[in-house]
Amino acid sequence: MRALVGNPPEPSGQSSSGKRKLAAILHADVAGFSRLMGEDEAGTHRALGELRRAVDPLITVHGGRIVGTAGDSVLADFLSVVDALRCAVEMQRASRTVNDPIPPERRLELRIGVNLGDVIVDGDDIFGDGVNIAVRLEALAEPGTVCISQPVYDQVRNKLDLDYRPLGAHRVKNIAEPVRAYAVGLPAAARRPKRRWPAVAGASGAAALLMAGLAVWGLHTHTGWELPGLGTASKPLEVASLAAPARLAGRPSIAVLPFKNLSGDTSQDFFSDGITEDVITALGRFSNLLVIAKSASFPFKGSNASLPRSAACSMRVICSKAACGVPGIVSASMSN
Repeated sequence: MRALVGNPPEPSGQSSSGKRKLAAILHADVAGFSRLMGEDEAGTHRALGELRRAVDPLITVHGGRIVGTAGDSVLADFLSVVDALRCAVEMQRASRTVNDPIPPERRLELRIGVNLGDVIVDGDDIFGDGVNIAVRLEALAEPGTVCISQPVYDQVRNKLDLDYRPLGAHRVKNIAEPVRAYAVGLPAAARRPKRRWPAVAGASGAAALLMAGLAVWGLHTHTGWELPGLGTASKPLEVASLAAPARLAGRPSIAVLPFKNLSGDTSQDFFSDGITEDVITALGRFSNLLVIAKSASFPFKGSNASLPRSAACSMRVICSKAACGVPGIVSASMSN
């Protein structure tokens, strides 16, 4: 993988600074490309050419411009962030069509990052943190998926009917502040079937907000708090005020473990998983709280390992040093 990042060239006797603009930036590359080239260089090169012929025209169709390519990477900019994300989704669909007849171990699966940010324009090139963040988001994406930043999510969430999954805040290379990321799935029309717990589903949002509120209150209240079977939080942590970059390392962080399904019906796991995601989303609204990504906490699903304490109640909040390397752990179980 070769990322299209760096500083613009500085011509002799000229300043490297150029014009600035706000742009939607798309960065894509092929997951595991180096391995594929090592196994079959000629075949992988042919497959890359076929993939590029399928996805590159989509950038132009959606009003974008290919800024540059490097090996398996593509960098493009768009005037509209909505068009940029539409293009990213269509690129993944085209990629799947190309990959369908290919054995899974030989497929060229795209990872795509989309960011909205201020960039420096130097001729046909663009530079700056806006580009770098798009590259880091692409690295956070799973093969075959799209990852977007918070500014992109804020602009598209009510305009594009897609499945947005919060991934929490991530510290990424060469970016001062943590980057909040979202994974983007298929349109809502293709989502999973309707949930079969209508009586409980109506209260799921309130339950998620309640759990998030309890967790945050336990982290920042000065007097501490108690729940059955748990001790009192000994050190208050500020959450409400926005931290300066120098204080980022001291921000309180929290992980939400997968909630347990006690109904005995494994087909209802999606409901407890959905509540977990709702809590992650609710906690993510606190600008001064670092929320651990779902991908880091969901490996604990189905296990009691690494939990520092347990409570004999169906809903519990645990705040102490524990798994995931964070001071706050939110855990719960639910039944029909």
